[in-house]
Amino acid sequence: MRDAALAQPRTDRLTGVEFPLPLPRQVLVIQVETLDYTIIDREFGGKTVTPFLNALKKRSFFYKVDSFHYHGSADADFAFLASREPSRHLLNYKIRTFPYDNTLPRAFEEHGYRTHSFHGVSGTFFNRVFAYRKMGFSDILFIDDLVARYGVEARPIGGWTATDDERLLDILGREILAEKDARGFFFAITLLGHAPFTHVREREIVPEPKGYAQRYMNVAHEIDRRLGRLYDSLPPGTMFVVYGDHSSGIESDDYTSRRANERDYVPCFLSIVGESIAEKQKTAGTPSALGGELTLVDISNYLRSLLPDSPAAASGH
Repeated sequence: MRDAALAQPRTDRLTGVEFPLPLPRQVLVIQVETLDYTIIDREFGGKTVTPFLNALKKRSFFYKVDSFHYHGSADADFAFLASREPSRHLLNYKIRTFPYDNTLPRAFEEHGYRTHSFHGVSGTFFNRVFAYRKMGFSDILFIDDLVARYGVEARPIGGWTATDDERLLDILGREILAEKDARGFFFAITLLGHAPFTHVREREIVPEPKGYAQRYMNVAHEIDRRLGRLYDSLPPGTMFVVYGDHSSGIESDDYTSRRANERDYVPCFLSIVGESIAEKQKTAGTPSALGGELTLVDISNYLRSLLPDSPAAASGH
């Protein structure tokens, strides 16, 4: 199983094709639970579901990305952080001898960035804490760590003992602001959007939701509001990257944690706080960006290429 997992490809379809953005001192990446590609620019009952993300899309590099969903949401963060397609046969985080020797966090560490991870559930879930330690993160925070350091409330959320995403994002914004003069790579995973979308009180899009898809409209709207609030709190110049861990299944009114033989499309926004960079995107609106061939591995390797001594950064391509 280990050898088969190591044989999975490391695709790099953007480097050398996309405009090479200068890499700022602060880089924030948020993996959003169940952020579906089809929810962007969507209206329901005459109401805009994701007004912040719709506006962000117009100022960002925007991509349609396959997030991988073979075993669960951990496939997405493995692909992004390890820069490698996950195994179809076994969750990579359960392979204890897997060599995390060329990860994105380690690459940022080697370039003087202090690397942080934030997730409001237990680190034992999907065995993430073990994997993140091997990946080279210098500061790893799961629910027990967040309770000890920040005094957050741990409470039942969607079947887990967790902290609310809004509190997590508030902490994240304050930490980035406090370290705005240092180099920092911040990676966070949210929880609010987890199916079956019954633990969100806000009902601004559908006051009386009937069924799975209508509940998702309310959840997506609340996710959008919280992301916008975080964005507004960040120092200008921060790189703000947002992508989904998997789609929602609302088109079929069904959800499954495993889609081994299907593409799982999510949006990916690559932006700079306080700036509009959309006009710099060489692939904007083309099949290279929106054709469905890109994966989170490609996004990861593009970010890696922006580090100062990478071949792509050095050549300016």
